[in-house]
Amino acid sequence: MVNEIQLPEIPAAERTPLVMALVKIVTQQQEQIIQQQEQITQQQEQIHLLREQVQCLKDEVARLKGNKPKPKIPPSNLGKGIGTPASFFAS
Repeated sequence: MVNEIQLPEIPAAERTPLVMALVKIVTQQQEQIIQQQEQITQQQEQIHLLREQVQCLKDEVARLKGNKPKPKIPPSNLGKGIGTPASFFAS
């Protein structure tokens, strides 16, 4: 999420109609950005669920055709420094 920008206090002498209009625009843009980020998060979750559903349907089609479904292979741990001793790569 975006951190909301804290505008400094504007002295009364500098609060011209133009400055106040610009402050209002900035505030509206901040609110719009927050709403859009929430929408993006919801859409990303929906995309993830739809991808899972598509894979289930592909597996079902494969099963009905007599083929094997896509195997469920866990992600590799090699990039995380787990599973392979450092001495294995030593010369």
